[in-house]
Amino acid sequence: MDNSVRSVYLSDLNNLVSFTFRNSDRADFRLAHLPNLKEVDLQFGRFDIHNVFIQMSSCALSLQSLSITVLQPEPEEEGYLEVLDSVPMLPNLKNLKLTVGGGIDDWLVFWASIMNACPNLETFSIKSVWNSPNISMKKARDATNPHKHFKIVEIVDYEGRTRDFELAEYIIKTFVALKKVMITVARSSPKNREAFRSSAEGLVKLTEPKGVELIVI
Repeated sequence: MDNSVRSVYLSDLNNLVSFTFRNSDRADFRLAHLPNLKEVDLQFGRFDIHNVFIQMSSCALSLQSLSITVLQPEPEEEGYLEVLDSVPMLPNLKNLKLTVGGGIDDWLVFWASIMNACPNLETFSIKSVWNSPNISMKKARDATNPHKHFKIVEIVDYEGRTRDFELAEYIIKTFVALKKVMITVARSSPKNREAFRSSAEGLVKLTEPKGVELIVI
């Protein structure tokens, strides 16, 4: 990654199927009239997350795989619940990968609302790099639409924090078609890895009654 690109504008590219863009700094990002775009992979150091979801409207019907990494959202965008109004319906999205930094109030509701825009989602990968002052399991579950196709979730860099466990618990309890939960234990603190692993393995009490396979790496 570098920060030499300051703006990206793609428009009226009927043959464009896949697009990857990675930038370590902030960049102006615009998509328009991309009817066959199926795969999008975006990574930014700083980014207006509100804008990124708006731009997905240009390929909302064709998009099948979406990966977004925003390590430091623009300050005005840290009111995450305001972003939800900009999330378009993505009816054919099958694979979703999200890594978003910053602080999130009612963050489970944030993730639930994004997933509601993806009714046919099958796999979901999430990396927990945020701070989350408020966790509202019931509110998130009440806000979640049924997902009949969502089968596999991957939680990356699990550290056994309350929010990590709550995320896994929310997914296991909420999604009726879930078959597999894969948890990658964080390597950032070698002396705490066993504690992280023990926390993750504690989820087996939730997965076994539902017939969900739990894999801890």
